[in-house]
Amino acid sequence: MPKPTMTLKQLAGILNVSVSTISKALNDSPEISDATRARVKEVAHFYNYQPNRIAQNLKSGKTNIIALIIPSLQNFFFNDVLNGIEEALRETQYHLMINLTNESSAKEAQLVETLSHGLVDGLIIAMAEETQKQQAFDHFSPSKPIVFFDRIEENLNDFVNIKTNDAIAVENAVEYLMDKGRSTFALISTIHNLNVGKERKAGFVKAHNTHEKAIAHDLILESTKENVSAQTLALLKENKVDGIIALDEESSIAAVQACKTLGIERNRDIDVIGYASQKLAENMTPQLSTIDQHGDRIGKESVQILLDILQLKDYDLTHIKSELVIR
Repeated sequence: MPKPTMTLKQLAGILNVSVSTISKALNDSPEISDATRARVKEVAHFYNYQPNRIAQNLKSGKTNIIALIIPSLQNFFFNDVLNGIEEALRETQYHLMINLTNESSAKEAQLVETLSHGLVDGLIIAMAEETQKQQAFDHFSPSKPIVFFDRIEENLNDFVNIKTNDAIAVENAVEYLMDKGRSTFALISTIHNLNVGKERKAGFVKAHNTHEKAIAHDLILESTKENVSAQTLALLKENKVDGIIALDEESSIAAVQACKTLGIERNRDIDVIGYASQKLAENMTPQLSTIDQHGDRIGKESVQILLDILQLKDYDLTHIKSELVIR
């Protein structure tokens, strides 16, 4: 049978001392004698006394909790970031609270509002798609330090942005295909409303402009997660291309599936470079070449910067470079 739990007031009544004495004894205050401290701890243990951490946090103004707000855990990139964050926090006194927005700006605003009122010490955020699409940033309050990653807004000057070289990474991917002798490229994306999608598209455009190569705008497919598979299949049926740059995991899978359905042999008839987890890319046949965002490094960097801010230290903001992985 479990032992009943006790409050400070109840413990004080059992021991016939003040609540203040109980609190000081449990916190090893030198004001309390060794004998009293030992007796208080013995009785507290017997009655399974658990301190009220929320009350303690409200009193101290510190929670030792960091909140992560992301759109989803189904995206491989956010899983990599989460792994990096958890690894970085492992040797600290901080704990992680994970929150999902499901791409809703309203949900994001609610989470930021709730968490900023004493529940956490700081936040790490990748914005919801709806937030960026609507350009609705008023709910990001400077009352708590915030580190943004991946989905960022340059004009939010009160916060830190972890930037990556999205445009350059895609530009390098197109350059690689051109060097292989590929000439006609399709661009497929379901993230065109996001800053990362726009920057990756800019890299695609720049590579064409650098080589004074015209862009076939009917080969740029900006779709939704629900429609990208059917629309990619239609695009490849109607157009002959020998290279595809897919800007996200859904687009990458759609491109691979469309090639398989149409009997287009990847790495011979066409090259596809996309974004996908290492496990997914390596288990495709043939394997998929990808742009590696190094999500685990981004997670670690986000934690380090946030902890530096919380500890009032200077921090170094480094750019983590996405890299082309040819398989």
